[in-house]
Amino acid sequence: MITKVVQEIINNNEFDEDDDLVMYGMDSMNTIRVVVELETQLNIIFPDEELISDNFSSIKKIVAVVEKYSN
Repeated sequence: MITKVVQEIINNNEFDEDDDLVMYGMDSMNTIRVVVELETQLNIIFPDEELISDNFSSIKKIVAVVEKYSN
């Protein structure tokens, strides 16, 4: 589900889970869109201190931060 959200927002599906998403079109605006979409779909809220670009720079890192707050 996380991968699908990112694919739709950056309009690209050519990346692997460890790839730097900036290389595929992820920028600060798209990061915010991903955060909002994940918060909405998963009914979670990311604390402000987690909203750094590094936490959303790859699918693997996004999964880690989602798992941290989805329990």
